[in-house]
Amino acid sequence: METPRKKRQTPAPVMASTDMEARRRAAAVLEVMGGLSTPVEAARGLGMSLPRFYAMEKRALEGMVSSCQTLKRKGRQRSPAKEMDRLREQVKRLEREASRNLAMARAAQRVAGLSPPAAAKTGGEKEKKRRKRRPSTRALAVAQALRSDPVTGPSLIVPTDAAPPAAAP
Repeated sequence: METPRKKRQTPAPVMASTDMEARRRAAAVLEVMGGLSTPVEAARGLGMSLPRFYAMEKRALEGMVSSCQTLKRKGRQRSPAKEMDRLREQVKRLEREASRNLAMARAAQRVAGLSPPAAAKTGGEKEKKRRKRRPSTRALAVAQALRSDPVTGPSLIVPTDAAPPAAAP
């Protein structure tokens, strides 16, 4: 005979605020969002006007969205300029190392009595010309949408027959 399983209860979230009025307002906003009550009922229960409730609801949602954003890293941040300087130094170091390795290879060839590798032919043969890649119409349309409206965000649905956007002067 099977014993009935106990329902697992989810623990209540721990709230840092002890301000009961703030907790009541947050609960009212969540009840409206969850469909348990109407905005009119919630505003009446909190003793405020409907426009004030809507303003409070908007602030609550903005606070929730901002708290869900990724946190900035603490400590020293790398600026793009410092990163560029570091990469330039690394390129210089690697170029010095490459030229040193080439000089050592040439010296080893001379010691071993080997002839240096033949130089590449440059004028006698015709080289294939590569065609320039055409920009993708869809990519340009998405790029323009990304630049145009930062508030509402771009619509990533782009018609396949869209003409490429006009070039900026």
